[in-house]
Amino acid sequence: MMMRIAAGLLVHFFACVIYVVLNYYGVSLYKYMFGGLTSRGVSIGIAMYLIFYLFIVVNLIVALVTKISIKLIVLCFMMTAILIYLLPLYPVRAFAYSILTGGLTALAIFVSRKVDELILQRSGK
Repeated sequence: MMMRIAAGLLVHFFACVIYVVLNYYGVSLYKYMFGGLTSRGVSIGIAMYLIFYLFIVVNLIVALVTKISIKLIVLCFMMTAILIYLLPLYPVRAFAYSILTGGLTALAIFVSRKVDELILQRSGK
């Protein structure tokens, strides 16, 4: 059981690392396409930290929960919260961050389930 939890935490940790990398390249692409991040006169840097911290907390919760239905409910809550938070003023960022965080968490859920199956197969033999 501890091996499965550790494997799940490791998979979700790598999802958080991938988020940082993709966010860096995504911001560079955004600056190239739309100008600077503050070209509209508003800086929302602290909001991006809030979204990142939410992403980390959700991945920690999802890694420790065993039921897939609860994992998906938490995932949908995170994506909806990001959309509600950013959509009125920043529609491009709202969809980009919602897809980025939701996609990485969903991928981590899928990969951790496959790793769980591998661990169960190896322990059963």
